[in-house]
Amino acid sequence: SVERSINLQWPYFRWNNDDRYFARLSTDSLLVYDTESFTLLEKKVIKIPHIMDFEWSPSNNYISYWVAEHKN
Repeated sequence: SVERSINLQWPYFRWNNDDRYFARLSTDSLLVYDTESFTLLEKKVIKIPHIMDFEWSPSNNYISYWVAEHKN
């Protein structure tokens, strides 16, 4: 099996609306960090197979993400 790699695009890190959290893409996952400790939020990686991009809500602590179609 060939591991799929993502093409990182600027910005590598994206902050939420109040700068409390920031996140970045990784292969098949989203990593969300807390700015107080600069560690993974709840020490968990959010697994999202085939994730391609994400955005924070401009007014809330919500993330929307785009997943590429895979096998229909």
